[in-house]
Amino acid sequence: MKKLFICIVIIVFTSCKKQEGYVITGKILNLPIGSKIYFDELEYNKITTLDTTATGEAGQFRFEGFLSHLGLYRLRYNDHNSIFLVLDKNAGTIEVEADTTNFFVKPYSVKGSSSSEQFLKFFTDVTTIYNSISEVTTKMNESSGALSDSVKQEINDEIQIRTDAGRKWINNYVDTLSNPVIAVFALSNFLNPEMDKAAFEKFVEKVKARYTDIPIAIDFAKDVDLAFKKMNRKEGEPFFANGTELPEINLPDVNGKSISLASLKGKYVLVDFWASWCGPCRAENPNVVVAYKNYKDKGFTVYSVSLDDNKEKWMQAITKDKLAWQHHVSELKGWESNIVHEFGINSIPTNYLINKEGKIIASNLRGKELQNILAQSLK
Repeated sequence: MKKLFICIVIIVFTSCKKQEGYVITGKILNLPIGSKIYFDELEYNKITTLDTTATGEAGQFRFEGFLSHLGLYRLRYNDHNSIFLVLDKNAGTIEVEADTTNFFVKPYSVKGSSSSEQFLKFFTDVTTIYNSISEVTTKMNESSGALSDSVKQEINDEIQIRTDAGRKWINNYVDTLSNPVIAVFALSNFLNPEMDKAAFEKFVEKVKARYTDIPIAIDFAKDVDLAFKKMNRKEGEPFFANGTELPEINLPDVNGKSISLASLKGKYVLVDFWASWCGPCRAENPNVVVAYKNYKDKGFTVYSVSLDDNKEKWMQAITKDKLAWQHHVSELKGWESNIVHEFGINSIPTNYLINKEGKIIASNLRGKELQNILAQSLK
């Protein structure tokens, strides 16, 4: 699961005011005049800067504008201290004050939001739980040489008891929440879908029934669904089943131009995950080349997704293996590619053959299997 950005100092606001738009005014003490303040949206999969301003003589700043949906936002002025906000289109007027010299003593003040108090209490309680666990762990680490095995076991048991109690408390807390943004934050940072499956399943059901207009919740629910798919998949079983529609892919080619899988609809397409450094992939390439030559004029093509992280080696392999089709794409991030997570790829080569409607008809084809299916489908 992905982790939302956590900071020691977190401020969360919502408002039930009917006024549309937001005005955020504030003061951050002990910042140089003209320091840049950024207003970001923290989406589940990326961070987008919405606005920028500069502090005045007393550290004051102001943002105003309109938002289209409930989400998680932040005011950022360095890499260590940020002010986090939960806002919707009716956020109204919000006042913030913080002091860079004593964030750990008095991290902030805020006016106009009861929800900020709710979130702050949650975060304070969670911090207390984890500090309690950390204290016991530190005690054992500092005294490990002088402790008997039985005492070490007692300390380990105590750590486990406190950890389990903390997880149980967070599970119960999430179950009572009506704010989906805080729920996403709690689930993604403090629980996991394998150990706390019921909590994740229940929240995903809520998202699909009640939070269909909240992007951060929708994206989180999709991520949970993918995690469950990975957990439940049998060894060697494809991530996507025959008869289902393969999700869209839209990645840059060797020239940086995006090519979407959807643009090939109307053709039979082998979606092939490979890499220049992958020996088994390179060994399979001649079979794919033959299939392409034999059926390219009958409505078949290949959409190759590379897990390379070196552009030159990727391009050299395309040329050397004579991969003549034009649809070669890659994030150039190797196993860190987002597509790896989204498609549940744990080994390559992996491939899916989809029909003209984009439905999967076969997967993980090897040798002459691809040609045999194309011979039946493209008579």
